Amino acid sequence: MTASLASDLFDLLAKRRIQGMTRGWAEPPKWVFCSEAGTALDPSNVTRVWNRIRRRAQPLGVRPLRIHDARHTWATFALHAGKNIRWASDQLGHADPAFTLRVYAHALREEETDLSFADFGGPGRPKTAQFEEFECDDPPK
Repeated sequence: MTASLASDLFDLLAKRRIQGMTRGWAEPPKWVFCSEAGTALDPSNVTRVWNRIRRRAQPLGVRPLRIHDARHTWATFALHAGKNIRWASDQLGHADPAFTLRVYAHALREEETDLSFADFGGPGRPKTAQFEEFECDDPPK
């Protein structure tokens, strides 16, 4: 999660808590996204809203996607952008990065042309160790 997204979600959670106080809810909501009563969202309501969004987006050329497809889209974009497979696996909540790799291998770059990592000490590559000459007190026998 980016720092700006985390900040926005914390701000929204604070607004929800203020709403709870003004609306007289028994306790502040535990969720950033909650119902009008401050309770967890009903999955059927979420599905109904998602379907409404899909219908409105279709005339704009957006193909109808399931809500789970948004998760796949995020993972595909992250891996295509070069994010580490272990990091993506953790973000998705997968127990094994091998599973993530099997599902999203199509999103990885097929061809690598940047081989600068193998240019040991070449131009533009920072040297990682410096060797200094030193004198031995005892010459080899």
